[in-house]
Amino acid sequence: MAPKEGEALVKEATKGPVALRVTVSPKVPRLSDLVDLTLETRAAPEVEVKPPAFGQAVGEFLIRSYRDLPPRMEGGQSVRGWTYKLEPVRSGKHLIRSLGVTFVDRRAESEAKDKTVEIEADPLELDVTSSVGEGKPDLGALAPMEEPRPLEARPWPAWKLAALAGGALALAAIVAVILLRKKKLALAEVVRTPEEIALAELQQLMQERLPEQGLVVEFYVKLTGIVRRYIERKTGIRAPEQTTEEFLRAMRGDTRFDPEQALQLERFLEASDLVKYAAQRPAAREIEEAFRHAQLFVSAGGRGLVLAPKPAEAPAPVAAGSAKGGA
Repeated sequence: MAPKEGEALVKEATKGPVALRVTVSPKVPRLSDLVDLTLETRAAPEVEVKPPAFGQAVGEFLIRSYRDLPPRMEGGQSVRGWTYKLEPVRSGKHLIRSLGVTFVDRRAESEAKDKTVEIEADPLELDVTSSVGEGKPDLGALAPMEEPRPLEARPWPAWKLAALAGGALALAAIVAVILLRKKKLALAEVVRTPEEIALAELQQLMQERLPEQGLVVEFYVKLTGIVRRYIERKTGIRAPEQTTEEFLRAMRGDTRFDPEQALQLERFLEASDLVKYAAQRPAAREIEEAFRHAQLFVSAGGRGLVLAPKPAEAPAPVAAGSAKGGA
């Protein structure tokens, strides 16, 4: 359902034969809300518009779901759209950088014929409010404190003083044990290796059983996210914040990745992108192999993994195009 006028933020841009409209609603979301982000383009039928390429997040919003809107014709123009469900991770002001798509003008009379052109809308600023909202407690509405009542001075018996001292010593011993245990647990957490962290995340993902619930795209988003975060901890490359193309470009220029390893990761990420953004639906065996490959990659310290060959071109959905984004 389209948001009502005034309930959404809208940015529009036009470049050549393409008009872009970016809509975000609600305009002032709460921390508990999911934010709807929609990109819609209008162009001549001969213009090929490609889907937007996002990573695992848009600004400080996490991408929770994505789908292509059915294409349609209006007034002799082709209308395409893509919608995302975004989750805020904190309250306060958020700036979403310029959003856009790329297109290729196939018209014979076009001066930029067969060239890839990018169109972007202006940045959007959202103010995410706390879930408490206007119902938060007002300390000014509390009743004033009563005046203190005088107490009768009574001397404490010796046995009470001894019991109080013994209880204080016992409490101090218990607190010391608890603090020591917390310190040990904190130290144990600090010394966890990138491999241990990633393997624990993979174990948690397996227990969620997302493919069995029909949540295949969510499974691949989390799987590639674990691999990207592992690479960031291992090498310092900020893989979770980059698109697939940006990450592969950084990896190829890093001497810590040999050419064969770079090729293996490229195939793994591109095959996952086909599931997340090109509507490819892998078989159960392919899902199990993708999980096993990620597990072996982490267990081997990020080296020596032999991945499946690059898959054949996936059948395109109704809205054609491929989007390479981070997991």
